[in-house]
Amino acid sequence: MKRKKGINLWEVFYSIALTGYTIFTLLYTFVIPRDVVSMSEVTKSVKQENEENKAEIIKEPVITDNK
Repeated sequence: MKRKKGINLWEVFYSIALTGYTIFTLLYTFVIPRDVVSMSEVTKSVKQENEENKAEIIKEPVITDNK
């Protein structure tokens, strides 16, 4: 089987995709800033939300007549 002379389209596309993904991974790992939140802050905010929701959840039961 003879190989064509020249570059195939899939080789160009694959090379660009692989290079782009590599660059994105490196930038995401080392350059792009991310918000870091400590677990104590998350736990405090969840506890506050739970306390606020308790007041909404505890209500008088509604009795309806189903005939």
